[in-house]
Amino acid sequence: MSDFFKKMPVCGSVLILAAIQLAAANLTLEDAVRSALERNPQVRIAREKAGEARLKRWEAFSAFLPQVSAQGTFVQLDQAQQITVEMPNPLNPFGPPVEQRFSMGPDYNYMTSLRVAQPLFTWGKIYHAYCSADAGVAIADADYARVREEVAASITQLYYLVVLNRELAAIAQEAADVTAEHLQSTRLMYNEGKVSAYDVSRVEVQYNNARTGLMKARNAYALAREQFYTAVNAPDDGADFVTPLRSEPVTTDIPALIAEALRRRPDLIAMGHTRRTLQYARRSLLTANLPSFTGAYSYNYQNPIFGREEWGGTWNVSLVVSWDLFTGLRNLARIRQVASSINQLDIGREGLERAIATEVRKYCFDLANAGERIRLQEQNIALAKDNLRIANQRYALGYISSVEVRDVQLALAQAEMERVSALFEWNVARVMLEKSIGRKLDTGIPAGGGQ
Repeated sequence: MSDFFKKMPVCGSVLILAAIQLAAANLTLEDAVRSALERNPQVRIAREKAGEARLKRWEAFSAFLPQVSAQGTFVQLDQAQQITVEMPNPLNPFGPPVEQRFSMGPDYNYMTSLRVAQPLFTWGKIYHAYCSADAGVAIADADYARVREEVAASITQLYYLVVLNRELAAIAQEAADVTAEHLQSTRLMYNEGKVSAYDVSRVEVQYNNARTGLMKARNAYALAREQFYTAVNAPDDGADFVTPLRSEPVTTDIPALIAEALRRRPDLIAMGHTRRTLQYARRSLLTANLPSFTGAYSYNYQNPIFGREEWGGTWNVSLVVSWDLFTGLRNLARIRQVASSINQLDIGREGLERAIATEVRKYCFDLANAGERIRLQEQNIALAKDNLRIANQRYALGYISSVEVRDVQLALAQAEMERVSALFEWNVARVMLEKSIGRKLDTGIPAGGGQ
């Protein structure tokens, strides 16, 4: 009994490790997107740019605050400064004057100074610069959101592409297995004299074609996995993609979705903040030729002072007026350049809004068409399965040829592939529509019922 309890921790650890490995072997769509957003270089660059924009806003805010500077110096002279003065000779008043030398202070000099400068009135130039930097933060945030949405949509499509090719490979495997069984039964019937060697040969050709299709499907699946892990920027760990292709009821009110896309799209939001930045630049240029006022205070503490070997201080207060009286109409040209940039931005925004509206309509139509295809192919699969069951029975009785059986098999495989392809297209259309409107779709009406 004691040996059993001693081994229990070891066994428990093994079970825990096995459970962790089993969990790591499954990759959901949410985990794939999360991993891609953490690893993708474009997302990381956009995140750094957003941080850089905040630092620039901080830099712009510092212009509101006083600028303080301090300085200290020490000078050692080879000799103290002196002056020479000619004075009458007291011993010989009528003789030539004598020179007297007086020291101007010691042969060293200490000085410390503190200077404070504060902009007093700049006609809003500093404020406009800060507002422009604040708009730059909003632009960087919108660009970061755009990059995240694009990467998430791209990874989702690649994830579904892996699932699609896996399902197609499974269908191809099933078709090859069915053809192999059909070949075996044909050979048995040949041995019984019910079919000719020609019939056996035709089924063998069908089987080889099925094996070729299976090889292509497996290669496509392997390539899809490689593309996915390249986009995620991670090695292929052999994980099983467990999120299936499926459709569900969604609401696709096209006018409402277009209005929402025009309100939430990051690129349109960025264009709005870019326009705001240009407006602040224009306002700043309109006041560029007006005077700016800056106050300054300076305090010096030094030794010697006024020729005496002692510490003392002096101070002064100044008002600085800066005024560009004429700049060769340079500011006028800059104002018109900014106005032209605003007009170009407005024109580009109109075109982008039309493109977004068309994009939303397209994905809504794709969603509805794919949903209808899913419904029809599910009916075809049910009919094809029933037809295949009947065809196998009739073939075993010798009522139909192997060609007819193969036609039914191909119809079933084609219906299953069409259904999987329609599911893939439905999921991709949903992902792209959600990217266009900036949120998840609401559930409501059936998948094929888009307006």
